[in-house]
Amino acid sequence: FTDDGGNPYYGWDWWFDGSHPSQGWSGWSQVDVSGGGFYPTETFSDYYVSTSTDSLAMSAIDGFLTSGYGTALAIYTATGGGHAITAWGFAYDEDTGAYEGVYVTDSDDDKGDSTPEDELQYYDVAYNSTLNKWYLQDFYGTDNWYIGAVYGLDQMPIPIPLPAAVWMGLGMM
Repeated sequence: FTDDGGNPYYGWDWWFDGSHPSQGWSGWSQVDVSGGGFYPTETFSDYYVSTSTDSLAMSAIDGFLTSGYGTALAIYTATGGGHAITAWGFAYDEDTGAYEGVYVTDSDDDKGDSTPEDELQYYDVAYNSTLNKWYLQDFYGTDNWYIGAVYGLDQMPIPIPLPAAVWMGLGMM
């Protein structure tokens, strides 16, 4: 894909059936190398979940990750900024159950660096009860980015038949 704006839904759908609904849309990431279509007999919507209820963002991250889903976040600013990042975990206070932060990776970290570190980042979160939004603290040096949508992709079936020796190595025979 080109390095432009996008949505996890479109990338994941492409992975399933090779289609890319935003292909040709100005300003959106475009498929620039043919491919995709790795699960043409599966129905993408059977594996996909999402929520765009701002106030439920952290509980959705909790639920999706706890259920084993690959999890992506759409984050926004009030002035129209938007970005997608991958969530890997979250922190909460065991005594109160209050969410404290989220662990993420961002493809824009070290962008332009020929030897990027591409490491897991942790951001505290703060809930704004007036706006009903979860804000990432000190993301790109500001507290203006909020989690506007959470996307999850369930685990996939094994795409090709494996030889018996592989199944035995996995302890499945």
